[in-house]
Amino acid sequence: DHGSVGLEWLHTKRFTSTDNAYAIDIYRDLWARSYINLRYQDSPGVLYPDYAYRAEIFQGVGNGWEPAISYDYMRFGDKGVKMYGIGLGKYWGNWYYRWKTLIIPSEPKTSVSNRILARNYYNGNADDYWEINGGFGRGGEYRRRSLIVENTRSSSVGVAFQKFFGPQWG
Repeated sequence: DHGSVGLEWLHTKRFTSTDNAYAIDIYRDLWARSYINLRYQDSPGVLYPDYAYRAEIFQGVGNGWEPAISYDYMRFGDKGVKMYGIGLGKYWGNWYYRWKTLIIPSEPKTSVSNRILARNYYNGNADDYWEINGGFGRGGEYRRRSLIVENTRSSSVGVAFQKFFGPQWG
């Protein structure tokens, strides 16, 4: 009634490399109209981070608005990446719209990443939904064996679907 625990197995393939990761994802009520998302992920391979974790707090305000703040950390070998996030969501009927910006301080240049999603709760509950999402970002990195900074850009698009078959399993 006051939260959920999800276990995940992730699998990816990039050219001839494959990797798996395992995660626990927890949502828990905090106080009136507020909840937290805690996530820990671990991977024995090379494509996903060795481990990663997140804490994100959401707070409902006004008529369907939901601002959020977050902190993410990913570890790759002997290097870590810290990400600070701010997001804003809005509920309209069975729809949820969200924009989230991540600031990633790093050498040689701070990166910025943005993610947008539109989610439809097709059964009118908080468990069953489909969504379309996308993202774009910019940053900079050193050219290999050089002090020359090269600007980088990224973009993505995705879809997601979630269906619960009973009160405990989805």
